Amino acid sequence: MKFPTRLLATALAGCIYSHTACSANTLDLDTFIQTILDNNPGVQRILAQDSIAAGNLESSRGIDDPVLGTSGTLSQTEPDKINGFEPDRSRDRRLDVSLDRLYSSTGTRVGVDYGNLYTQRDPASAALGANYYQPSLTLRLTQPLMKNARGIQDRLDLELNQLSFDLTQLQTREELESYVTRLASLYLDWYLAFREMNISREVYDQSVQQEKLVRLKVSRQVAERYELYRAQETRTDYYSRWQQDIGEYEGLTQQVVTQMLAGAADTDRQPVDPAITTLLAPAEQAPDYLATRSRLKAILDTLRAQQAILVDARSDARKPDLNLSLAYSRHGADDAFTDAHTRDLEQDDYSIGLEYRYPLGNRAARGALQSQIASRQQVGADTAQQLLDAQAALRDLQAQANKLTTALAAADEKIALAGRKLKAEKHLYNIGELDLFELIQDQTAQLESRLNRERLFIQLLQLRLSIGELLDRNLDGLSLPDLNNTSHATS
Repeated sequence: MKFPTRLLATALAGCIYSHTACSANTLDLDTFIQTILDNNPGVQRILAQDSIAAGNLESSRGIDDPVLGTSGTLSQTEPDKINGFEPDRSRDRRLDVSLDRLYSSTGTRVGVDYGNLYTQRDPASAALGANYYQPSLTLRLTQPLMKNARGIQDRLDLELNQLSFDLTQLQTREELESYVTRLASLYLDWYLAFREMNISREVYDQSVQQEKLVRLKVSRQVAERYELYRAQETRTDYYSRWQQDIGEYEGLTQQVVTQMLAGAADTDRQPVDPAITTLLAPAEQAPDYLATRSRLKAILDTLRAQQAILVDARSDARKPDLNLSLAYSRHGADDAFTDAHTRDLEQDDYSIGLEYRYPLGNRAARGALQSQIASRQQVGADTAQQLLDAQAALRDLQAQANKLTTALAAADEKIALAGRKLKAEKHLYNIGELDLFELIQDQTAQLESRLNRERLFIQLLQLRLSIGELLDRNLDGLSLPDLNNTSHATS
């Protein structure tokens, strides 16, 4: 028995549709995004920026770490004989230990030195004998009084790295939010393709039934054969459109599966209505949120703070160096180790000094300050403009969303009216009171209205995504366990 080619193609297409529509499991928007955030290497690349900034901050904090130093020396001297006299011979063992610490909050440098010289002398010393110890303990302090007073230069790198760390954390969340927005946009495109495929299939099925009816009318000689040709042409057009929509949907399905790092077995998953998710709920936010509490505002404030710190440092660099240094040393000598470090450690030395240095002209520091002030003004203007642009973009997006909401309601009403009209027209056609061409024209118009309604719906959700990104809402409800791994760096 010869099976008609057209019916075979229809049957095969129906099998494909039935498989994707009936046997597939669903994938909602939240699960799609969370799966990618948990597994996709692109997310780990973004989060790694926090760890890099935290490492730089921890490194710069090392400026306040104490530095312990130690050294040992062994020496022996045997001078030449002069005029027949026996020279003194000595063997010395010296140990030096130092501990130095910078306090970057004040610019103060503090040091403690311990030294001990053990000497074996031949002939013996009249006062100390053949073997004796000479310990010493010294305290040192240096304090800048003009340039670098309060440690402005010393802690510059630390303060900049702290702000850089804060900025990186903010920008990481911004980048993640943008990443989530792109993923959600892909899901919306996927859902739109799914809806278009289903609508095209539904209309194609209607055209098949319509062709059967026309064929029956022609066989009964109550309709002209050209009407059958027109019905066949319409059915072919709808079939072609349906196949195109299937191709679009399958292509986007592959993108979704690839982003999720899923296997071929997951290509039968279907999207569900994304409007029911928290991510795409209508935004309710204070009107001054962008200018007062937004992440963008925090980023811009951090950029301005960086410039303020640099200007202060460049201004401080114009000052002359005036450093106060103090030193106190206590030392002694004895042939007994314990006595040398206790009873005989009674000799005191004091010193106080002032050092003053100033480069004549100082044009390097003046030029650096002038350049930094200009940079601060530029950054201030740029950040103010970015905030204005964001506020304008938010107002524009909200206005578009309001218009689309109105248009969507009108589209729903139009589709409902067209459906009732088509129902009446089909009855009129069945009883021979309406031309087939008019019925097909209205069916095509309703198809375009339904497809346009789906596109309006997705456009509205895309706008909500963009609004949510501006208002820092697109990460709400998502699990980001690795985002705070470096929070200890702020402690």
